[in-house]
Amino acid sequence: MTGPATEDEMVLVFLKAEIDSPRFGSTYRTILANSELDRRSVIDDPDLSSEQGTLIRRELLKLVRGYGTSQALFRGFPHNVQWRRVLLDQTDLSKLKYANEPSRVALSSGSRLVSQGSENVGSGNSTGDTVVNTRAIVEDFKRGKVFPELIGVDRAAGEIILMEGHTRATAYALAKVPSQIECIVGSSVSMSNWAFY
Repeated sequence: MTGPATEDEMVLVFLKAEIDSPRFGSTYRTILANSELDRRSVIDDPDLSSEQGTLIRRELLKLVRGYGTSQALFRGFPHNVQWRRVLLDQTDLSKLKYANEPSRVALSSGSRLVSQGSENVGSGNSTGDTVVNTRAIVEDFKRGKVFPELIGVDRAAGEIILMEGHTRATAYALAKVPSQIECIVGSSVSMSNWAFY
């Protein structure tokens, strides 16, 4: 474990990870443009002491992903979550699980293990956008690109289940990255209430 994290740090990392994603990036960018907000000052290089910036980031995550509303990705997500930063190595990645979402369950042949998903991508047993995006991340990683931390959850320091970063985690496992991967983890005894736990 590397130390505590705040909920606001988790929100910022979530936005940094998704602002350029193929699935959600255009939605975030449209909201920012329509609200006449500057991406750089809100997400890329924010003033973390700005209460207004914090509220804007929370609202962005709420609008796109249901943060704080118990809807969409955050359906059933508990309010009593303690956040921390951890380092994951290849052994940890082999035990890391995908969120309980149909496409990830299928990618991992029902196991929800990131290691199984990476094997399926690597062996050609899977197709589609996930494979293309995973392989692109592997290439970017090999060229030295640094990505935002993964975001996971657990119940009383148990197995970590991904909340954000499924494709990156699959790519890290596929590339067998030698370095440790940073992950922000939220813990709660009520985490099993989260719809994707």
